[in-house]
This record gives sequence, structure tokens and C-alpha cells, in this order.
Amino acid sequence: MSGSNSKVPQKLLITLVVIAAIATVAWQFLPDSDRLPEHIASGNGRIEATQVDIATRIPGRLQSFFVAEGDLIDAGSAVAEMDTDELQATMAAAQANLNQALQAQNLAEAVVVQRESELRLARSELGRMESLVDKGHVSREQLDRARTTAETAEAALQASKAQVASARAGIEAARASIRKVQTTIDDSHLISPIGGRVLYRLAEPGEVLAAGGKVATVIDVTDVYLTIFLPTAQAGKVRVGSEAGLFWMLCLITWCLPG
Repeated sequence: MSGSNSKVPQKLLITLVVIAAIATVAWQFLPDSDRLPEHIASGNGRIEATQVDIATRIPGRLQSFFVAEGDLIDAGSAVAEMDTDELQATMAAAQANLNQALQAQNLAEAVVVQRESELRLARSELGRMESLVDKGHVSREQLDRARTTAETAEAALQASKAQVASARAGIEAARASIRKVQTTIDDSHLISPIGGRVLYRLAEPGEVLAAGGKVATVIDVTDVYLTIFLPTAQAGKVRVGSEAGLFWMLCLITWCLPG
């Protein structure tokens, strides 16, 4: 443990020495801007890179962290994971609702079959009554009762078909609920959209985060750019395609990059 800790100050000390040496060389040997040739411009600048903050879409407790600061990761790598116990319970309830809706559909379809059979029987009985009433074998009252029975059977069939449609709508609603919960569960697995180096870990397991809470910052080491700020008097010396000298700065950056 002590050996590991001693390497960090040692590297920091060496880095400071290198910085001091570069500063000394720059101070003693590099010409002042006032004494630069007319065709050369100088100025201050900074090197930057594209940064992506990885954040949670939903509020919750951070359960696990899979990366450390300085790690080099690929696009799609898992960075962290939110607690999903409550979501899993919601998923179980949504699945139970789907099963209930499926059973309701099966029952409604069985009732439709029964009502269709009753309607066929009622229509057959009505047909016999209509043929017998002309011959005087049955009364008009009996014919009216048969006609009412047929109409009632047809109405019952339409009602049972409506129950089937309602059950199917319930199935679609239950499936939509499952998809919604599953999407939320998927969003609980936080992945990096880009490849790069983990610059900061902004949260630790056990912390409760709000929606949009940041957990890490990843820097794209393949998209590094330099911004130079020139004094107004020297800006006119620069044109597109001009050469620039950055030797010492690049050496210092290479030394200080993590890993």
C-alpha cells in the first residue's frame, strides 16, 4: 500500500521538474514577442477535446460503477448501473396484467362461440314458427316470442364480440406497459456513447441521483483541438494554412496524459 502511494508523488515531482525545465528554457531561449520577426505571430492557447457527460434519465440510487478515472473505454461500454428492484416489481405487475388480459380474451372468445350457437338455434326456431303460423299450427304470440328470442341472442352475440375487442385492447395496453418498464430498465444501464478516457467519476454507488444526474465525464481522445488567442496586432499575420510550432506544449501534454 505504501509503495503504491509513493509512486504518485514521485510522478508528480518529476512532472513538476519537467514543467520547470520547460519554463526555464522558454524564458531564457525563446525570443520575446516584441523581438519576433515580422512574419511570425505568437499567442496563448489551450488544448481541448470533446467531452460527454453520462447521466441517468430517471431518478434513483446508483448501484454499481464499472470504470475508474483514467480508464480508456470503447463506445457502448458499461459505465454504471442504477438500482432496478422497484422497476423489476413493476415489470412483474405488468406481466401479471398481461396474463389476466390474455385469460379475459380467451373467456370472451369462448362466450362468442356460445352466443353464436344460441343465435343459430333461435333463428332455426323462428324459421319453424314462421312456417307453422301460416298453417295455423302455432299462434302469433308464439311467433313473437321466437322472434324476440332470436333478436336477444343476436344482441348477446354482439355484446360478447365487444368483450373480445375490449380484452384485446387490454392486452395491447399491458404489452405497452411492459415495453415502457423495459425501456426504463434498459435506461438504468448507463453506457458510454463514445470511446475515450474517463475524465471524472461524478457519483459513487449508494448515492441517490435526480433525473439527469451526472455520473461520469468521458473525453474523446480522438477529437482533440487547439484554440489559439492572438493579440489584435498580430492576428493579421496569420492566414489559412500557416505553420505553427507546438513542440514543447505537445511534449508536456504527452507526459501529463493519464496512463
